Amino acid sequence: MTFNKTNNLIGWTLFLACTSLYLFTLESTASFWDSGEYIAASYKLEIPHPPGAPLFLLIGRLWSLMALGQVEWVAFAVNALSAVTSGLAMMFLYWSIVMIAEKLMNKFSDKPSSLLLMSSGLIGALSFAFSDSFWTSATETELYAFSIFLTALVFWTILKWERKEDASEQNRWLILIAYLMGLSVGVHLLNLLAIPALGLVYYFKKYKKTSLLGGTVALALSGLFLIGILYGLVSGANLAKNLEVLFVNSWGLPFGSGALTLLLMIVGLWIYAISYTQKRVWANANTLILAIGFIIIGYSSYTVVLVRAGNNPPINQNNPRNLLGLIYYLNMEQYGTRPLLYGKYYDAPVVDQKQGKPFYEVGEEKYKIKDHKMEYVYRDSDQMILPRLHSSSMPQHAPAYRRITGLKKGEKPSFADNIGYLFSHQIGHMYARYFLWNFVGKSGGTDGAPSLGLANAFERLPEALSKDTARNNYYMLPLFLGLAGLFLLMRKDKKQLYVTGMLFLMTGVAIVVYINAPPVEPRERDYIYVGSYYAFCIWIGLGVISIFNALKSIPKLNLKRSLALATLVSLLVPGILLFENLDDHDRSHRYLSVDQARMMLASCDEDAILFTGGDNDTFPLWYVQEVEGFRTDVRVIVMSYANADWYVNQFYRKVNESESLPLSLTQANYKQGGLNDYLPLVPNPKIKGAISARQYLGLLKKESKALQATAGWSDLNTTPSDSFYIKTNLAQVQDKIPKQFHGLMTDKLEIKLKGRALEKKDLVILDLIDSNRWKRPIYFNYTSLNSVNFDLKKHMVQEGSAYQLLPVVNPDDDSLLVDEEKMFDRLVTNGLWRDYKQETPLYNDYYRGMLMNQRHQYNELAQNLLDTGKVEKAKKTIKYALEVFPEMMAPYDLSHIVTTDLLLQVHELPLANHIADTLAGESEDYLAYAITNEHNDSQQIRKSLYTLRELALIYHRNGRPDRSAAFAKVFEKYVAELNG
Repeated sequence: MTFNKTNNLIGWTLFLACTSLYLFTLESTASFWDSGEYIAASYKLEIPHPPGAPLFLLIGRLWSLMALGQVEWVAFAVNALSAVTSGLAMMFLYWSIVMIAEKLMNKFSDKPSSLLLMSSGLIGALSFAFSDSFWTSATETELYAFSIFLTALVFWTILKWERKEDASEQNRWLILIAYLMGLSVGVHLLNLLAIPALGLVYYFKKYKKTSLLGGTVALALSGLFLIGILYGLVSGANLAKNLEVLFVNSWGLPFGSGALTLLLMIVGLWIYAISYTQKRVWANANTLILAIGFIIIGYSSYTVVLVRAGNNPPINQNNPRNLLGLIYYLNMEQYGTRPLLYGKYYDAPVVDQKQGKPFYEVGEEKYKIKDHKMEYVYRDSDQMILPRLHSSSMPQHAPAYRRITGLKKGEKPSFADNIGYLFSHQIGHMYARYFLWNFVGKSGGTDGAPSLGLANAFERLPEALSKDTARNNYYMLPLFLGLAGLFLLMRKDKKQLYVTGMLFLMTGVAIVVYINAPPVEPRERDYIYVGSYYAFCIWIGLGVISIFNALKSIPKLNLKRSLALATLVSLLVPGILLFENLDDHDRSHRYLSVDQARMMLASCDEDAILFTGGDNDTFPLWYVQEVEGFRTDVRVIVMSYANADWYVNQFYRKVNESESLPLSLTQANYKQGGLNDYLPLVPNPKIKGAISARQYLGLLKKESKALQATAGWSDLNTTPSDSFYIKTNLAQVQDKIPKQFHGLMTDKLEIKLKGRALEKKDLVILDLIDSNRWKRPIYFNYTSLNSVNFDLKKHMVQEGSAYQLLPVVNPDDDSLLVDEEKMFDRLVTNGLWRDYKQETPLYNDYYRGMLMNQRHQYNELAQNLLDTGKVEKAKKTIKYALEVFPEMMAPYDLSHIVTTDLLLQVHELPLANHIADTLAGESEDYLAYAITNEHNDSQQIRKSLYTLRELALIYHRNGRPDRSAAFAKVFEKYVAELNG
């Protein structure tokens, strides 16, 4: 068999093998974060969060058809798209490494060994296939697996182009590359970061005599081409917007005339430029023009967004149903901007504000300005070049900046502080740590986990840490092999070094600088930089050649033995990656995210309205409703979206089986840029106590001047009191209130504002409570209940995983009312948990945190049952929770301290002692480890001491002084040692 046939066969075999591995370890359903949204959006071609991924959704829709009408298989089918594209990425990476290795070996060998080339490609590709971050992306519905496949495909095509000698054939390959890049924008922008590396390949191919100046010019031109694509497409969209406004508002032409004119101009200019360059036989210019056109053709997948948004799907983020809406969506206006080259520092004082660019909406005959962007003005002395310490969007950011840099409150950061943060946190903590996770080792599955190295190889670990499947030590072998390949390129092939090095930097450090990450993120972001791990694995593959070169210089080893030994030694790298990572990347048989969503919806009465806090507690709900069709009568409202008028407008229409919401204010009242975006508290001295919510809403609806004030360039409504009351006819609603709470009913529900203003989302809640008048049940989940701007807890009744708002007043400020019968029925009798029936599923730190929340709910139910004398039901609740959330699935956590107390109260002494001894043993083990190794994880130390102290207290409280004294003795021992 020829080399080419063997090489192709190995590539396809690698694709099949890696795809099979990913399918075997594939997430069974929708995982947390964006997966649920993307699966639902793919299944029904809906509009996910901006900037969207229309090409991905179109292909995802095709893959969802493989479920053959079985809705419970849809998630697996769409997840499988990531598995297959990841397998394809391995195939193209293998072929790319072989081509780079062949070119490298031609530098010092007349006839490169085919086996060595294939070994190099295979080991490099397998190392990437088994790497931590990429394997994670390959087993769920996210954009990164598909994006890295397109990156690998484009990189392979440029290497194939480099081998072509015929000019016309070369040009066809360049046009293909341009088309693929245009398509990639419909998935993710990662692919475009390969352009500078491709520019170098083009320069080295076209110019035999190269120089530093020439290389710099090539990089500069390719960088401009990258910027042109990134900003040119967006600028083109903005130009279309400006022409639309000009043609319609100033010239009186129909809607769409400006965009159509621009489109015709672009197409006409493109055709003319093609014809002109063909006539003059300007091949390079003709190819460039064709390439730009094909990029735009690929980018045209975004027309899907317009078409689908116009059909009002249930998931319709930003509602980009017209050109102006699409441009707002593509520009991701709702997320704001981060300064790149120049801007203010994080707590710089605002000295002024000014009216920024207008936002338009479609009127009856013209486009109308509905709002202006507000721009804050800062002193020049409070702004800096390359601002890294910039974010003030979240209250926890400023303290985090100070903790990282050592700045004091009120102390202005210097440029050195700014650059220090860039290198220590953004590059060090937020990139280098992730890089080392993949090629050195990872200390565990907790957020903020550091990397591992040779120093940790023989470290004695406490049992809890040693059982963490996400603790992986690769003994730095992948790093060493990759560095060997890098050093080989430095010595033998500078051109390939520059190409692969540029790919590595652009998909790593360049992203760090561009995204300008704040000091606190909701989760680890290692998946962002997977392109740089791809580039490093090219060097890992070349490391095989470096080892071979070293071995063949040994006199007693001939070439065949050197090759065999080099391959065997190098196989340790993908081998250890596979061995270490398999147990913490098998995501099959895991259903917690979806089951938790189903339990949340099942906790609501029929036709309920359920408020959620943000993306991660909403996307699984969207998945089970949109895909599995479960409880579509429940209207889910995302509080963090309800400040946007496009989202509030959806409340006025039926969605699935949920009727429109009963709101008294009109869509015009909720319009962005209107009077009700922000309603500051301006106390009226004549008003004492709470005001009528109905009267207040009536004044807002009439746009009463009595409530209006002027701020900056616009008028806004205010609120004259921080308390509102809602009158209730108890005779009409008492049958909806559990009998045990009839004594707590109130016909005048008072709700108090927590802050100093009403936001639009708060106004929606106030309007809904008053207008609904208890016709439809209103629920909050845990996140929304704790983030809502009203003090509602004393009016809440827990009925499962959700809390219903009722016209009752809880006299105890320290607890929530619990409807024990409903909660027991929903959480115990009709529990929907599946994971405990499977083989032990993989639970990372986030999943364990979500599981602890569920365990807390069962503890709360059991305690309430005990308080009302229902001992047997309490015992059944505790044992049910221990059955469906067993230790083997997720280790005992802090919630089990309460569980131990409850078990003692129901006289389940052996089980209580087992849990207490397990918790105490793990705590003592960790404290001994911390002292011996001078470990400074203060959070874990506090957690261990807290566990021992609480166990001592609960055993003392339950009349077990001997065991209480034993726990107290251990607690006091370690307190003394830690303080000594």
